Amino acid sequence: MGIETLTLSKVSNEAEVRIVEDLVPLIVEQGEPWEIADLARLTMVSSAWRYHVEKLLYTKVELKSRPQLLHFTRTLEARRDLARLVLSLRFEVVAPPDNTRAMQKLFKQLCRLESLRTSGSYGIISLMEALEQLPEPERLKELEVVGPPLDSRVLPRMMDRTITWTEKMRCRNITSLSLSRVYLTFRMPPDARGFPPKLTSLCLEDAEVTNLVSLRHFPPLHSLTIVTPLVLYTDPFSQIRVILPHIRESIEELSHTMIRPARFWAHATPPLWQMPLCPNLKLLETDARIYTSRYVMNLDDALPSVEVWTERNMESPGF
Repeated sequence: MGIETLTLSKVSNEAEVRIVEDLVPLIVEQGEPWEIADLARLTMVSSAWRYHVEKLLYTKVELKSRPQLLHFTRTLEARRDLARLVLSLRFEVVAPPDNTRAMQKLFKQLCRLESLRTSGSYGIISLMEALEQLPEPERLKELEVVGPPLDSRVLPRMMDRTITWTEKMRCRNITSLSLSRVYLTFRMPPDARGFPPKLTSLCLEDAEVTNLVSLRHFPPLHSLTIVTPLVLYTDPFSQIRVILPHIRESIEELSHTMIRPARFWAHATPPLWQMPLCPNLKLLETDARIYTSRYVMNLDDALPSVEVWTERNMESPGF
């Protein structure tokens, strides 16, 4: 939509002004994308136009570099009202390892953040420390962390992919947690809960919870996704055999697949696993060559309510 296609007739009284202003969010939030230049012009029409344009721009923010991160932080420090508009933040942590302070300054401004996705090569530890700075951490509902790429050419200092969840993490209302190419460890007292208590969806894609066996409490997950890189001498059931018994009553959607280097597949001999009864499981996605009676006991009997069962066969070219 171009600005020249939008015409507002002259209004004669305050009632008509209010009617026009009531239409502003409908016009600004229409389905077709705006040109940045048009949005810039709209901010100069009136305060009502300016607010709804800024709301459109700042509700979902994506940052792709350290300069963008620093500039965005300075903007929020100068305009605290804009910080309240930010509900979703997605950024690549491409800043150097000393970016902890920069991210902490940013997160201190985000008082209404509900969704966070971060990916990149640096700053995984910095991210977790920055999360502790959220002024209203209970608002955060979705968290996705993607670690550095699995590339031998990556510098060693970029390969730190371990994140630590401590008692200082007050994001207790997270319902969706997705981890990719990272190691998660819980550093808490023995009787403390590990995962957020309201968590309903967990995705571990080439990710590992290092002290999973020691956790005593699991939230009632409805959805669990595990993607395991199956290589020589690994047990693809190592995580699901621990998690599933704790959530077998609540689980409704389960996806467990493996990405296998083809040349290693013939040598992989995972230990036999007995699948627990999951009475409420409706949707199931499994790896076609690993979910067989050769590797999984009690498979059919454990799934009395499954309505859709999809078998996949994922393979990568090898290392």
